[in-house]
Amino acid sequence: MELDTDNLGGEAVNYETFLAILAERVRARGELVEALNVEPGAPGALARFIDNYERSREAAPADELSLIIKCELSSKLRSYVDPWLSSGLSADGSESPGNRKLPAKPVQTKRTPGNWANDLLDSVDYDTVRLLGVLYDPEGHADNLCKCRLAKCGRYFLKTPLRRYSLANALRSRYQYGTFCCLSHQKLASASIATKKQRSESESALIEFAATDLLSYPANRRDWRQDAKYKEKLAGKISGYIAKRNLYSYRTQVTANWVNRRLPRIEQRRLELAAK
Repeated sequence: MELDTDNLGGEAVNYETFLAILAERVRARGELVEALNVEPGAPGALARFIDNYERSREAAPADELSLIIKCELSSKLRSYVDPWLSSGLSADGSESPGNRKLPAKPVQTKRTPGNWANDLLDSVDYDTVRLLGVLYDPEGHADNLCKCRLAKCGRYFLKTPLRRYSLANALRSRYQYGTFCCLSHQKLASASIATKKQRSESESALIEFAATDLLSYPANRRDWRQDAKYKEKLAGKISGYIAKRNLYSYRTQVTANWVNRRLPRIEQRRLELAAK
């Protein structure tokens, strides 16, 4: 049986070859995710590692060598993948994988063969170019590669669409708060965002109240921002407003220090209200 598919360059291939190509694409995506999730090493770690063992002329321990290579590979991959993932983010915090912009393809550095240090660096470069090939494969479904947007996680993963949606439709989706590796992390992030939003709205309401109260401040008195007694009185009024509007989730009361830290915002809003 032969398949004629544009996904494979328009050439007719037998069914076994087609399955082998699909399996290779799946394996490459999994290998890319695994490599990305290794904690990258410090900048220049591989160069220092090579320099130390060249000076001592000792054989590098296999386990240590394997780890340093994985860390260096992760660092190189992230330098391409992270900007690509970030290009799908919007200013409002939402994420649209279909809007990502591919970075320039990496180029493998040519080094003199036969030297163990050069061979080591070549192997890292080779794997970097090979794994990043997933991003440039038009049928590789690279857009389902995501990064958990929960700050304390940051794990890379392959997003699986719900069964009732096709992969293409899922990747055109817009994720309001970004992508998350699991439901619990999505809930944590959503709760954190909701809390920040509530606190921001509460603070804005207090700024509005303070600015409105300042409209009655006598024009013939000195600048209210220099009037310590008035700021103490204003803080008391704001605290009363908190109780009246049940804004205890923001804070139970404010002091003159709270007013002082927000002087520019309060004054700007006062001027805006006075101009109406």
